[in-house]
Amino acid sequence: MTDEIPQDVSGLPALLTVDQVAARFSTSRDTVYRWVRSKSSTFPRPIPLPTSGIRWRADVLDAWERGEHGYRHSDGVAARLDQWERAKGQAAHSAGKAA
Repeated sequence: MTDEIPQDVSGLPALLTVDQVAARFSTSRDTVYRWVRSKSSTFPRPIPLPTSGIRWRADVLDAWERGEHGYRHSDGVAARLDQWERAKGQAAHSAGKAA
């Protein structure tokens, strides 16, 4: 499998796999899926494919990175979201100890 972003030759937006999205943001597949599941995240949702699997539109990810269309600007997005995930996990762990 290649991490290259496919070229748009049909006039349709390029669709990226989870591996390509993870490579684009220098993070893991698991983190991309956590971003998608998080209710407070503005990370774009993937498109379900009819034959199974999901893809992200490259143009939507571009807009999200630029802060357009309601998506949060992503200067250091991977670091910020990973930091948020760690803080959330630590808070849950601390709450469990107090109970």
